[in-house]
Amino acid sequence: MWLLALVIAVGLGGSLAISYTLYRTAERQWITRADASAQRLSTMLLDWIEESYSPLSGLGALVENSQKTEPDEFLNALEGIESRVTNFLLGSAAMLERDAKGKWALSISSGDFDYLEKDAKDGFSKLLPAIEFAMARPNEFVLAPPVETVRGTLMSPVLIALAKVKTPTVLVGRLDYTTLQGALTEAPTPKGFYLTLTGKFMATPDIRTILQIDAPQAVREKLATRAATGGADLEIVWRVTKEYENGPAYGFAAITLVGGITTTLLFGMFMAALIRRTRVINEKVDQATAALRRSGEEQTAILEAATSGIAFIRDGVIVRANARLDELLGFDLGEQIGQPTRNWYPDDAGHAAGGGAVDEQIARGESHQREQQLMRQGGELFWCRLSGRAVDARDVSQGTVWMLEDVTQQKAAAEALRQAHELVRHAFGRYVSEEVAESLLRGPEGLELGGEEREATILMSDLRGFTAMAARLTPHEVIEVLNLYLEAMVDVIGRYHGTIDEIIGDAILVIFGAPVASEDHADKAVACGLAMQLAMRDVNQRLVAKGASELEMGIGVHTGRVIVGNIGSSRRTKYAAVGSNVNLAGRIESFTIGGQLLISDDTRGKVKAPLRIDKQFQVEPKGAASSVRLFEIGAIGGPFDLSLPSRSKPLRPLAPPLPIRFTTLEESFAGRTVHEGHLTEVSDLEASVQSPHALAVLSNLKITVSESPQGNPAGDIYGKVLESVADTPGRARIWFTSISPEFKTWLDALG
Repeated sequence: MWLLALVIAVGLGGSLAISYTLYRTAERQWITRADASAQRLSTMLLDWIEESYSPLSGLGALVENSQKTEPDEFLNALEGIESRVTNFLLGSAAMLERDAKGKWALSISSGDFDYLEKDAKDGFSKLLPAIEFAMARPNEFVLAPPVETVRGTLMSPVLIALAKVKTPTVLVGRLDYTTLQGALTEAPTPKGFYLTLTGKFMATPDIRTILQIDAPQAVREKLATRAATGGADLEIVWRVTKEYENGPAYGFAAITLVGGITTTLLFGMFMAALIRRTRVINEKVDQATAALRRSGEEQTAILEAATSGIAFIRDGVIVRANARLDELLGFDLGEQIGQPTRNWYPDDAGHAAGGGAVDEQIARGESHQREQQLMRQGGELFWCRLSGRAVDARDVSQGTVWMLEDVTQQKAAAEALRQAHELVRHAFGRYVSEEVAESLLRGPEGLELGGEEREATILMSDLRGFTAMAARLTPHEVIEVLNLYLEAMVDVIGRYHGTIDEIIGDAILVIFGAPVASEDHADKAVACGLAMQLAMRDVNQRLVAKGASELEMGIGVHTGRVIVGNIGSSRRTKYAAVGSNVNLAGRIESFTIGGQLLISDDTRGKVKAPLRIDKQFQVEPKGAASSVRLFEIGAIGGPFDLSLPSRSKPLRPLAPPLPIRFTTLEESFAGRTVHEGHLTEVSDLEASVQSPHALAVLSNLKITVSESPQGNPAGDIYGKVLESVADTPGRARIWFTSISPEFKTWLDALG
């Protein structure tokens, strides 16, 4: 009975030990997951800070490539960079220049840099140490200590001293920590994570607290990351509470403890019933153990300690073999003794590979080695390295000794490494065009920050109604639609040798003529725009097949001088174009409707191929010095020969007219003034609007429709004014840019 008590005690002790181990494991796994999340958040936070340097890098390239930088050009470049940055943390930017007397002056400011403008009046008494620190490190970013602005918020000046300028120049930006904290709040931060951000700045020993978010519960773990950026040493500490994943998962440990105790008690009861038979079983076990011991002593001469299979062969028959060989080939211990080696090979051809020349090599006293597929007893094939040598080269008939080693995993690892290389090459090609990759990898200088000014053509595309459609889809469906659309567009852009500068959601910014110069960059850009519009037919067919709504795309094209090159920091760099002409291409795109391609007069003057111009407009884009003439392109001649089909449809009168209320969209926001009007004629693409309020051509409208006796659904419609109806004051034609599925169904029912 003492044995039974011992078994129960051991079982209970084992259950406690296992439960405690699971308890500790759950705690370690929780900390490990928290640490992984903290590392991800710290990397994201540091990337945001360093990404905020990019505008200064782009502005630095602009200043270094211009003999004199005008304030409008400087601020337009800042606005263009801001529009393409995902998290824009650099709230303001300014340029300082030092005169012949060594005094610094504020030459350009974005207008909302109150701290810098106040300090400029005091001769830069507060910023001067940071300026001198930056001048000692030209072309390196300097993150100055945090200071309190006049609004009571905390920010750090970011400086970079330019080297390639005649007059000593320093660019200063404002890294707003309030904006940084807001971006972090909107990011997918796990519940239970609270940030403390401290740092040492400009080689000073003082530690400054930048951000500290209080934790409402007791802190279970502190996870710290140190990083250096802009001459500052930052410490990012994430304080983790039990809010994260509701703390460690101890439930399994508790279940294991209860289950272990129960199992131990049941096992004890079972052992009590069998204890009388234990003596008989022990006697039989002793007999079997003795027999196994004798068999083991007979096998010790065959190098049982070897990790490879070893066989002694004479006349093609296995005379002796170690246990590893039996295990390798799937045989029972000793089963291969007396069997022919033909059993190793899957077919006669494989067996023949071990004769002839191999026998001659061994007869010369040499060792033979080869890799070949062998077959285990169950029929499984595996790769094996065979190494053989004669016992006595003078008399091969005495036999040979062979060593067999399974190299299947090594060969699989080598193949996996080869596939990994191919994967890296394929993945790199998905993020940059072949031209950019070749330019960057041509030499070390291809990775240096900086740029050059050249003429290029910029294409900007954007989907119409995508935001409204995305609101009706799940996140997975939105990504699936975007991937389908972008896959088709990227393929078209590649065929016309365009370089994708940026993909921002459903918008694409493409450069033609850089990094590889091209004389016909304007022709290729216009042809690419037409090809992209034609490709939308296949995209929409595939979308409809998936049950999604059709999409429309507007494209704007402009040609002019831009600065192109590598912009960013030492940790993150991208090839991009900056300048007012890049901004103008985006403005032109904003005037388009779905299915339309608008080009500027500058682009039309550069295109050599014949064009079919369907319409032309005179517009005044925001930020432009004068009005711009735009042309709607319907076709381009040889060598491209592309044309868009006509999409006009007859309008159907509404009797009575449908009352509406509308506002004019300013940028992406609806205006405050609401106007009254009527829809008098409609089709599923456009409508005629009658209103006392004059409508500007190419202006964007948000139209609100209420339910009426005609059976139409209530909702919002978005449209763009195409033209004013001749001889009819207050009447204009609009093109629907976004309508709800319910309203479209009602329009189809009218027809």
